[in-house]
Amino acid sequence: FASTGKKRSVLTARLEYAMSRGAGLQADAAAGQGNFFDMLGGDAPEEGDMIEEDLAEWTEGELFSREKELLGTYISGHPLDRYRATITRLGVVPAGHLEQQSPGRYGVAGIIRHIDFLTTRDGKPWARVTVEDLWGEGQVLFFSEFFEKVKYQLNPGAVFLFRINITIPHWDREGKRKTVACEKLTPLDDEIIRELHIWLKGADGRGLVSLRETLLDRRYSGRSPVFFHVDAGDGKRAVIRANNTITVSPARELLDSLQGSGLVERIELV
Repeated sequence: FASTGKKRSVLTARLEYAMSRGAGLQADAAAGQGNFFDMLGGDAPEEGDMIEEDLAEWTEGELFSREKELLGTYISGHPLDRYRATITRLGVVPAGHLEQQSPGRYGVAGIIRHIDFLTTRDGKPWARVTVEDLWGEGQVLFFSEFFEKVKYQLNPGAVFLFRINITIPHWDREGKRKTVACEKLTPLDDEIIRELHIWLKGADGRGLVSLRETLLDRRYSGRSPVFFHVDAGDGKRAVIRANNTITVSPARELLDSLQGSGLVERIELV
């Protein structure tokens, strides 16, 4: 598709129309039926040609989903590509290797690919979720109590950090059957550490002390490192990282407070 210079959405819509049209003509021919325009000796207008070029292009998510559905793999990239650095930092276990792990707690970062909604003998709902990560797929169980807490978050395509607890049932004396259950669910976006970059207008001493106190406020404590962009003379800027003890959670309240300090020219999250 990319080599044609056309939008994938338009080409696919036309292809789907052509396939549907062809199937319809075959069915009519088999039934001995003709098209109204055929009887008039004219040509039927092709609806496929009227599919607008300004049809919205697929989003990245739609593209990955269609590639996976049609080809069984990804061609244009992977839905988790933008999380690679975060996944590496988290030190997660491949979803497909969970059954091979010893009893204990592990992390898995991936996409919900499929959900089987089930019911216990007592009528309580639970789910078996297929998780896809950078290396393959694996299944995770959501038992009733935890399932009830997170069921509205369980949607195909959602990306999470799954906190897994692997146990061996007490009745399995040989330890061959493991239970792989999720006990905590966190959107993977919440695990991304972003850098807070602050462009300073000047180096007012009193203002810098106030700025430091704001950044050290426990209400804003987090994991994002802070970088200052300061005037180095001759129209140049120097970038200085704040002390390692200053790491923040870049909440809107903090950003508004910094922007209103009078010392800050602009702020960016990278």
